[in-house]
Amino acid sequence: MITRRRFELIRQRSSRVDGHRTLFFNTAGGSRKRPSKFLRVEDVPEFEGERAWFICERAPGGRWRAVQRVDRFGRAWEEEAEGA
Repeated sequence: MITRRRFELIRQRSSRVDGHRTLFFNTAGGSRKRPSKFLRVEDVPEFEGERAWFICERAPGGRWRAVQRVDRFGRAWEEEAEGA
């Protein structure tokens, strides 16, 4: 069974001389009951900026991956709406 949830993903970058490459993404928030989730770079589509909302799914192996970019209310992302 595949679980889907909406998460705000935050880019985590290296601060080394290698051009501040993205190391991984984690979810915003988190608590003892629901700790932050970590997503690998290859599991998240490219986007500009440091934060973005995505529908993510967890496969039976337990790994999360982003499948669709959405706005913070869960509606489909539109490039024109970025500044609104």
